[in-house]
Amino acid sequence: MNESTENQRATMRLKAGLPPGSVVFTGSRKVDDLIFDIILYSPKHCETLSPANWQEARKILDEHKAEKAWLNVTGLHDTQVIEEIGNYFSWHKLAIEDIVSVNQRAKLEDHDKHFYIVARMLRLMPNRKIDEEQLSIFLHKNTIVTFQEKPGDVFDSLRNRLIEGKGAIRGRNIDYCLYALLDSVVDQYFVIAESLGDQLEEIEQLVMYKPNSFDLAMLHQLRRELLKLRRAVYPMREVAGRMNNTDLAIFEEGTRFFLRDLHDHCVQVMDNIEIQRDIATGLMDVYMNTVSNRMNEIMKVLTIIATIFIPLTFIAGVYGMNFDNMPELHHPYGYHMVWAVMIAVAVVMLLWFRRKKWL
Repeated sequence: MNESTENQRATMRLKAGLPPGSVVFTGSRKVDDLIFDIILYSPKHCETLSPANWQEARKILDEHKAEKAWLNVTGLHDTQVIEEIGNYFSWHKLAIEDIVSVNQRAKLEDHDKHFYIVARMLRLMPNRKIDEEQLSIFLHKNTIVTFQEKPGDVFDSLRNRLIEGKGAIRGRNIDYCLYALLDSVVDQYFVIAESLGDQLEEIEQLVMYKPNSFDLAMLHQLRRELLKLRRAVYPMREVAGRMNNTDLAIFEEGTRFFLRDLHDHCVQVMDNIEIQRDIATGLMDVYMNTVSNRMNEIMKVLTIIATIFIPLTFIAGVYGMNFDNMPELHHPYGYHMVWAVMIAVAVVMLLWFRRKKWL
């Protein structure tokens, strides 16, 4: 068990028994101080700001209430500041608690004054491992607030679209920005699923022809990564379906079309995951069968060798008794005759095994 997991479990034990709404950070600290980023945009304007603290960020939001704003907060360890942000936007205390409880599954909550979504943000690292963190999104009439655990995310393309004015995102309402955020998260699911599929194909080639314990370890690791991906995608599919099917006034009819597409993408990723899980399970069976067949081949060779030596051992044992009245012992060609008989027996047995197709 790594140190971060142990710290997280220790924090969860401290939280046990506290009243609902207690804001206790259950993760591991990944930044020194909270990082704030704000993007203010309108159809013809976009501005990116990096306030040093919450006080500066609050001032910016107060001065630009007429513009659409995306506030991103990186770091969840400073619960006091998180509570201040929640109180500023009038968030429900249970929603504020969920922000810093980093083991939440993807979900959707429709509160009176805000709309809250939790998603699992996954990224494929250079070593082909999956990096996972919790993403919390609050949607208001004109503002989106996102919380993530550490620097680095999957929204670079979205930021570029906002800054450069590409597409229709600037001209649409804030609900479309929420869709774009979730779509970026789901698109990364596709990237990860494709990478895992490529790794499965590589392992399949190794398992079929030259299996070893390292291949088995890689296969177990891939199955764990598939399980991590499934835990992220399955509830996300439910969230996308609920946004598409429920009558939420915050979503415009034009955005609902894109939400249906988001749900379809989640379903497609889930189908890929289920197929890859079946492939991984099949590869595990293939690995075990291949190893078993190799062991059977080895045992067959050893058994044939032992079977050939049984009559040879018998002959050698008979003429090793050294009785006086054994005429073959005193025959001038007795030694050569025994060798000839033993070789003939071995050859006959090999021919018999070959005829039976045991060799």
